[in-house]
Amino acid sequence: LVVDYGRDGPYSDSLMAIKQHKGVQVLDEPGSADLSAWVDFGALRHASLGAAAAAAATSRNPLSDLTAPRATPAAPSAQPKTILTTLPGATAPGAAGQDAAATAEQAAAEAAAGAGAGAAAKTLAGPVAVWGPVPQGSFLLQLGMAQRLEVLAQRASPEQAAALRTGFERLTDEGSDKGMGRTYQVMAITPKSAPAPAGFEGAKHAEGASPLAVAKQADIQL
Repeated sequence: LVVDYGRDGPYSDSLMAIKQHKGVQVLDEPGSADLSAWVDFGALRHASLGAAAAAAATSRNPLSDLTAPRATPAAPSAQPKTILTTLPGATAPGAAGQDAAATAEQAAAEAAAGAGAGAAAKTLAGPVAVWGPVPQGSFLLQLGMAQRLEVLAQRASPEQAAALRTGFERLTDEGSDKGMGRTYQVMAITPKSAPAPAGFEGAKHAEGASPLAVAKQADIQL
């Protein structure tokens, strides 16, 4: 789930500096202001669907370690432990079997962890669907924010209820370019087989292969 201010398309120039909640010149007082830029959600969608995979560099795929088979450590022989039991301070009888059992349990746990990581990597490598972006205001209203506001306002003091309504209007306002409900956009990236996420019912979506899947088909090492 991606939530940020941006638009569904490219920008000619959106670099900005923000200090004390106000915009300032980018080169004014460097190091004392936050630098930011609007998100191009269109480019993010294309990248998620695999359009950017062909332009990937030859750096090693960070997911390769997840899918590579894991070697199961061999349990140490119990014979050396038996010999050491005759020496001062040596392992007590029966400890060798306990150590071997512990090693076997550890190996089984590591094998299970490796299988889980491999399954996660396969999910990431599969086809994906990209939902939105949708305006933050619409997204929050779809999730029931207006109903939640009324419930909270009934239990709040008049001052608290007023503050809640002010915050609600600020987050959902789509009436101006400065309203957070319109300025902020929300996008979801899910497996292709997943249903529409909450808040995206009826939203447009695109489907395709993930960058990793496209890279594999094109024999590109990410």
